[in-house]
Amino acid sequence: MLRLMGMRVLLVVVLLSVTSCGTGTSRAYASLDGVRVADDGTRLTLVGLHGACDRVLPADVDESSREIRVTVPLDVEDGVCEAVGLSLEVVVALDSPVAQRTIVDGRTGEPLPRLQQ
Repeated sequence: MLRLMGMRVLLVVVLLSVTSCGTGTSRAYASLDGVRVADDGTRLTLVGLHGACDRVLPADVDESSREIRVTVPLDVEDGVCEAVGLSLEVVVALDSPVAQRTIVDGRTGEPLPRLQQ
């Protein structure tokens, strides 16, 4: 009876150690290459790349009278992941048209180039 009980304990320990290996996530931000502005100026399509194991979250948009600062947060899986860049296109609605405001990548602080539709 003790041998069976010992095996159960060992099995539980092995299962706990396997399920706790590298299953967390960390926060990162997508690399943005540019932005497309809708004809009416009220929507942006953010264009860039993200990793194969990243989960793309809703974009953060901070509008002021002079600029529109955008970031695309990612949940990145911890552990081993295939090093492949996947295409990213995220559409965001603005409170008011772009007009003369600069569109800035919140991750780098640099203006984003405007891409053709």
